Amino acid sequence: MMQPLLQVHGLTVTFPTPSGPVPVVRDFSLTMGREKIGVVGESGSGKSMTARAILGLVRPPGQVTARTLQLEDMDLMGLSPRGWQALRGKKAGMILQDPKFSLNPIKRIGNQIEETLRLHEPIRRGERRERALAMLEAVGIDDPVRVYKSYPHELSGGMGQRAMIAMMLVSSPNLLIADEPTSALDVVVREQVLRLLDTLVTDRGLGLILISHDLPMVARFCDRILVMYRGRVVETLDARYLDAATHPYTRGLLACLPSPATRGHMLPTLSRDPSWEAA
Repeated sequence: MMQPLLQVHGLTVTFPTPSGPVPVVRDFSLTMGREKIGVVGESGSGKSMTARAILGLVRPPGQVTARTLQLEDMDLMGLSPRGWQALRGKKAGMILQDPKFSLNPIKRIGNQIEETLRLHEPIRRGERRERALAMLEAVGIDDPVRVYKSYPHELSGGMGQRAMIAMMLVSSPNLLIADEPTSALDVVVREQVLRLLDTLVTDRGLGLILISHDLPMVARFCDRILVMYRGRVVETLDARYLDAATHPYTRGLLACLPSPATRGHMLPTLSRDPSWEAA
């Protein structure tokens, strides 16, 4: 039997408050292979914090606990800060929401892509440059030399996002986490970036966790969907059958989506049930 790519069991993230520790992620569990997993829910439901916990990016005073947190055969709960640094970029990478705020504004794109290679692979400068240019070309950039020499502010949003994807993939990680990677892009560029991610994930055999508010997009793009509410997964289902979701929270999210049929009408709002938190 093939070993899972990622195993997470009982992941919990808490932060201290004057009234005691407050969990923002509660008992999150996921076993995934080289597939596309969508994580959806409202803002504040714990999606991004879960991703950060998986990659060891929760800063003090936040506290992360888990019964199991394992990437391939590596136990992530026992990693030192140096161990996390060696893992991020090489074994797993994260694409953030807006390249304007995620790329270093005072470094050229090529230098930022090569930084991953400098950290993880002992190769010469010329080879680093060739690898960076080849990766820029692989993410669909027509003029990789120009982009390589550019600063982030000289690129459009879509071009910046492609550069960030290149930076995350240049060392060939096995797991990629994309946190709202298309929310800052217009509709046309968003579809281009999604097709690019789909091609790269398929061709390279990666595992992808896609965090999004866009339920129809996730249903169309992913294999499975996890629905989070107040830090807890309340429903897991095959992405093809999102319309057949049974949990009232998921049904409520779907009912709130605008469509041509609802034009001119008030959209419903979620009627929440305290029992959802304990489910």
